[in-house]
Amino acid sequence: MVAVKGEWYFQYDNGPVLGPFFNTMTSAGLEMFATLIKNISSPYIAMGSGSTEAFRKAVGAIIQSGATLRLRTSLSLSEGNGTHSWIAVFAEATAGAGTGIKINQLNQAFNKTQTQVLNIECRFVLQGV
Repeated sequence: MVAVKGEWYFQYDNGPVLGPFFNTMTSAGLEMFATLIKNISSPYIAMGSGSTEAFRKAVGAIIQSGATLRLRTSLSLSEGNGTHSWIAVFAEATAGAGTGIKINQLNQAFNKTQTQVLNIECRFVLQGV
């Protein structure tokens, strides 16, 4: 879950800083933030166990609906097979393990076998706080 919080501060004549004052994010503002995130460079989904990355694949589609982003990819019968303890989204990445900036990680055990096609979707939901 992604949350966006607006904070305001006032300072009169170099006096004390007043705040923070919190505001409500508008739907249009949240959609604008979602659009900015949608345009991240070279997103990949990677998975592995412990500190070892076992497999990664480029995100196949980024779908925006209002303030919700859905990053999707699909693993074929020969891709990503094994037992994994985490899955993550990387931006500004390449196909090489360990590249890019990790922007999200789910610690969840799962198994993928060569008899399965696995469709993966990571959702970022922007909400005002």
